[in-house]
Amino acid sequence: MTSPAFKNGDKVVYNHPQLGRQRGTYIAQTFPDGMEGLFSLIHVEPFINDWTVPTGALQRAIGTRDMVAGDLVPVSLLKAAYEVEFLGTLWTHGDSGLMTPYVCSVVFGNGLALARIFTTNQRPNYHLVRIDSSWTEVEVSQNWDDILTAIEEECGIAGECLDEPCDNCRDTICKCGEDYSADREFPALDARDGGSFSIIPYTDVINVVFGKKRRLALAA
Repeated sequence: MTSPAFKNGDKVVYNHPQLGRQRGTYIAQTFPDGMEGLFSLIHVEPFINDWTVPTGALQRAIGTRDMVAGDLVPVSLLKAAYEVEFLGTLWTHGDSGLMTPYVCSVVFGNGLALARIFTTNQRPNYHLVRIDSSWTEVEVSQNWDDILTAIEEECGIAGECLDEPCDNCRDTICKCGEDYSADREFPALDARDGGSFSIIPYTDVINVVFGKKRRLALAA
C-alpha cells in the first residue's frame, strides 16, 4: 500500500512484534546492509537507540496517542456505508448502468475525510480515498498524482497493456473491444484522460457511517 512520504519529525506508529503499538518520531529513510526493501529510522521513547523498521509497517499517528487512521472509522465501516450500488447515467451507453464505488485502503494524513476520485473514462463511478481532515482542494490537487498512483497500486490499471499501440486508439492501454463499458474493469483505474474530485468532510463521513450503522441495528 502506498502512503505519503514521511518527513523528519513526523509522529508515526509502529506495531512492534513483541511490544505492540509504539508511537515514535520519524527520522529518515535508511539502507541497512544485507536487507532488501524500504526501511526507516524512528525514535521511540524511552528507548535510547533508534529503531530500524520496515517503512511499509509505519502509519501516521493521529493526535497525541498511538492512534492511527482506521481506529476511529475502520475501513470495513466505510466500505459498508459507501460501497453501495447506484444507477449511474451520463450521455453514452457505456457510461450507464449499475455501479458500485470502491473505498481504497490507502491513507493520506490522518485519513478522517474522504476524497471522491472521478476519472473521465469511468465516471460517474468513483473511488474513495481517505485523506487528512485538514486538506482542501489545494492539498488534493498537489497530491493528485500520488493519489492516482496509490489507487493503481491497489486496484490495478484498467485496460490491456499492449506491446505496441493499438491501431485504432493509438494507446498501449487499449479498451476498443465492442463490449466495452466504462465500468467493465472497475475498480481498476483508467486515468488516461484525467479526472476530477470532491471532498467529503469528516463530519459528513461520521454522519453517514454511524447513521447507517444505527439504522441497520434498529432494523435488525
